[in-house]
Amino acid sequence: MKKMIMMAGGAILLVGASVGGTLFLSPSESPAATNPDGTQVDAVAVAVVEPLERFYYNIHPEFVINLPGKGSPKFLMLEMTAATTDEKAKAAIDDHIPELRNNLLMMLGEQSGTELNTTSGKDALREKAQLIVDELVTKHYGPGRITDVFFTRFVMQ
Repeated sequence: MKKMIMMAGGAILLVGASVGGTLFLSPSESPAATNPDGTQVDAVAVAVVEPLERFYYNIHPEFVINLPGKGSPKFLMLEMTAATTDEKAKAAIDDHIPELRNNLLMMLGEQSGTELNTTSGKDALREKAQLIVDELVTKHYGPGRITDVFFTRFVMQ
């Protein structure tokens, strides 16, 4: 009787391992992608999407700003680079660099040194700078061209 139970248990274990192995090793089908209108998208078309190329524009020369505050004067030296997915947006920045530098200098001159000592303050400054650069490019070229602004040098004394 014990032999029969052991053989039945072994057979059940063998069948379970076989089913589990088959499910584990068989290719799973991912859910089909759909367009916004509900039609199904070909899986090959989804896999062929290429990432957008990024172009960078170094805004030169660097900015040197007197920061407002009590006590000793504070200075900020800042270099920044704008990122875009449209190479022609770089030409729009280049053509209107005096206007861009003026707008950035006005915004930077309003910053507080205590806020800029924190990471969140620097991130907020990056967002403000991106908005200013994007506004200029939108005004003279077209909307949605600037994807990010990076600080490549940030010195505060």
